[in-house]
Amino acid sequence: MIRDENNVISFVEFDKTDNWESVFRICPGYLTEYAKERIRGINVKCVLIETQYIDKDYRNTYSKFHSKKFVTPKERCIRLHLFSNLIDFENPDSLIWQEHYSGYIILRPTLPNSIGRTLLSPELFINEKCYLCLCTENVMVNGIDMEIEGFPFISQDTDATVCAQSSLWMLLRFFSNRYRWYKEIYPFDLTCLVKAHPQGRSFPGAGLTMVQMADALRDLSIAPLLYCKNQYGKDFFKYVYNYIESGFPLLLGLPEHVVVGIGHISDLTLTGSTSSYDFFQGIVINDDNGLPYAKITANKMDNPFNLTIDQIDSFLVSLPEKVLLSAEQFEELVQELIPLFKKKGIVIPGFKRIFLTTGRSFKKKALKRYRDIPEVQKFYLKIPLPHFIWVCELSEPELYSKHLKCVGEIIWDATSNVFDSQFGLVIHLPEILIFNQGAAINSEADYCQIPVGNIPYSIYNNNLKEII
Repeated sequence: MIRDENNVISFVEFDKTDNWESVFRICPGYLTEYAKERIRGINVKCVLIETQYIDKDYRNTYSKFHSKKFVTPKERCIRLHLFSNLIDFENPDSLIWQEHYSGYIILRPTLPNSIGRTLLSPELFINEKCYLCLCTENVMVNGIDMEIEGFPFISQDTDATVCAQSSLWMLLRFFSNRYRWYKEIYPFDLTCLVKAHPQGRSFPGAGLTMVQMADALRDLSIAPLLYCKNQYGKDFFKYVYNYIESGFPLLLGLPEHVVVGIGHISDLTLTGSTSSYDFFQGIVINDDNGLPYAKITANKMDNPFNLTIDQIDSFLVSLPEKVLLSAEQFEELVQELIPLFKKKGIVIPGFKRIFLTTGRSFKKKALKRYRDIPEVQKFYLKIPLPHFIWVCELSEPELYSKHLKCVGEIIWDATSNVFDSQFGLVIHLPEILIFNQGAAINSEADYCQIPVGNIPYSIYNNNLKEII
């Protein structure tokens, strides 16, 4: 059923006579057959269509690039609002509309690639358990304020922007949506951030190297780290996993292409594990050539473009400037620390999970996680923690895989360098907790210890959202 087909806002309810083809008919000139094929696979029940939408990101490229052409595209876009279940278009209900709202797709008049700023629910695409970096965005639909959680997506227009700018935009829009201290960056301005273009002209876009993208991030007061597979060998994907597990989406370099790594796929039923990385099976990606929430694994059949995970040859992680300690440096510090305790006869659990988080978030979760170990709970609630911390949770394989619990953790100040402290901030082991009391008062290292209970507790879970 179609309602108000010729109005600025129209509505298509999918039934025996109307479906995505009806939506495409209302959007003439905005979609190629390839784009239609991509959208047809999205399973929803109805779509609300805004045919005169002014999109801030398209306006950025239109005013600074497209408007300078002799033949210019249209100034306005079309915004499609997707709903997973039927809604009453004539009688808007904020609670029902919010419950079934699955996000939006903006169509630009930039053929052949017209899919612009997009934020869709991962539930539309995910059919197996995975763990994703997600942000939220407020959207007004027909006068109703709603919220959608997902990862930003945009396709290149092959003119003002190419895959590098699109991937950078997705990464940076995630940060500006999720964290208030990151400002919003628009597509065309991303290319302007790069000061050197050895490939040729800046516009039309000729693509960017990973080094150029790192330069662009550095201009935005972000501290990027570039990892190359030929440098780290078999540990390369371990660091991919560690940073994604920390809630940091990655720019993944493939031959002549770049995508955004936004989550990981892990199989907790695998045996013989000594760390959470051993469960790692693949990466959830946003590829501007396709649709959001694709996956890339060892099996090329899992990816719509037959990409495999072994084709990834580099990645960029965008760390805050205050994070001075990298994943491999923290892992090395932990590996050096464990033998020192074993020499003293202290048993260290053999299973490890490494991630980066904020001290504030860790303390916030402490109230619930340590409720059965009051002495540990009281300690974490009262001790000052740095803005960012590296954490190595300690557990046993079955305790982690079947119950998602641990028995201790090693915490390091992520704002310190690798030479600042030999033993970190906190070493919480079964029956003992050792901490640097000097660091808490900004003084010389002064390690103290207190006896604690030996009770398993829930792993820290705040960086990623589990999607089934």
